[in-house]
Amino acid sequence: MLSATCPEPVRIKFKNDVVYMMDVMELEIEKPSSLECQWATFSVYKQRNAMKFLSMISGCGAHIFSSDGFGGKLDDEDVTRESGVVDLIAPGSVVTADKGMLVYFLLGNRGVTLWAPPKKKNNVPFAAEDNISTWEVANLRVHVERLFARTKVFRCWDKPIPLSQVDLATPLWCVCSMLTNMYPPLQSEGLEHAKKWKGRQD
Repeated sequence: MLSATCPEPVRIKFKNDVVYMMDVMELEIEKPSSLECQWATFSVYKQRNAMKFLSMISGCGAHIFSSDGFGGKLDDEDVTRESGVVDLIAPGSVVTADKGMLVYFLLGNRGVTLWAPPKKKNNVPFAAEDNISTWEVANLRVHVERLFARTKVFRCWDKPIPLSQVDLATPLWCVCSMLTNMYPPLQSEGLEHAKKWKGRQD
């Protein structure tokens, strides 16, 4: 069972539910000369030309999905829809995501629960329970950011992606993402759970 390999905080929070953590990464590219390409790749959030990749990890920290690259103009909902990742998530699962990923409708239609931090409304301060919920999500989702940091450690991401190599960005990102599964677990206790689970299988 996948939940048996998860770190203790994930097991306590979600019991036997299958949990995934999902986020979108932006990688800067060289500025295209074509105005149309500039528009299609310009990220309003980062204020630069970029490609977006959606990655998903399991509750135990394994990188299990890496999308194609998309133009920086697309928002996170569009990237999620176009990546096809929703069709790969089993109904009844739980997905944790950043509050900017407004994909409740996409996942809800699949029978998947989205667990994301609450958003402020009309600049009204968070209630105590909202602060607790935000902390709980952030405490688990920090591992997605740590996984991205591992993926970006490869030197091919040190500089903006040259336009002449944009077609290679998707396979490169996928390979670098999956290579992170060769690293030790994101949490040290995850290694012990993996060993125990393997022992039961043997």
